[in-house]
Amino acid sequence: MKVTYLDMLNLVSVSEELGKLHFPVRFALIVARAVRLAREHASDFDKVKMKVLEEEGFDFSIAADEQREKISAVNKRLDEVLLQEIELEIPPICIDDFKEDEKRYLTDIPVSVFEKTLFLWK
Repeated sequence: MKVTYLDMLNLVSVSEELGKLHFPVRFALIVARAVRLAREHASDFDKVKMKVLEEEGFDFSIAADEQREKISAVNKRLDEVLLQEIELEIPPICIDDFKEDEKRYLTDIPVSVFEKTLFLWK
């Protein structure tokens, strides 16, 4: 499935909440694998972010308000990176594949978590 760096960062941000849920094993494995891959991609994004800051000449010792043009350029480039697509080799979780007695687990998922993990569900 194709996702973006933004999807990966969102997944990492809710991984602790997902870890507290009691999914059936076959779905828990998909979530666990997705979180692991998301952490790897988030690490890649951090490296890209530092490279962009360096390339744009951002200096952490200078006040941010004195570097507005640089900050604007950095933000523009990082926005582009956040929307780059990544191939994630995991199947989506199909809600229809949950057995009737397993669907109760879905009601425990906060809407905010669904919102940040929409790419995982089908």
